[in-house]
Amino acid sequence: MKILKPMSEQVRNKIKTFKKNRIDISDIIKDYSIKGEDLSGAIITEFTRVGEDCTGVNLARCTIGKPKGTVDISGCNITNANLHRARFLGRVKACSIIARNANFNRCYFPAADYRNADFRGATFCDSIFRLGGSTGKNAKFDKETIDSLFKDFLIN
Repeated sequence: MKILKPMSEQVRNKIKTFKKNRIDISDIIKDYSIKGEDLSGAIITEFTRVGEDCTGVNLARCTIGKPKGTVDISGCNITNANLHRARFLGRVKACSIIARNANFNRCYFPAADYRNADFRGATFCDSIFRLGGSTGKNAKFDKETIDSLFKDFLIN
């Protein structure tokens, strides 16, 4: 597994400048840990974080990936992450992620393979997130989460 450097204040300031100017931050963050970092509103076209600890990362309003590309976060721990209004482009490999208590509200996550993922405690209000099929085999959700997703449906 790749050893990641801790984020420095200098790197954080560069990220802020890139975000403000709507410049892709992929090259800046590739060798750094993003655990607990605020990347909100960033453009991240190259995002591979296989098996990394990304707990508490703020990816709200980010555009992640590219239309014909692949984002790979398989085995990643994104517990307590904020993905509110994040937009994932292309395919997302999210097998065996731990996304407990993550905020996926209004997230655009349409083409994802999330087999064996743990979404217990996560929220998905107004998200575009494909449920069902083999792409979600053995994924874990709370009963309350599923009930809230279907609360306005009439199910017989």
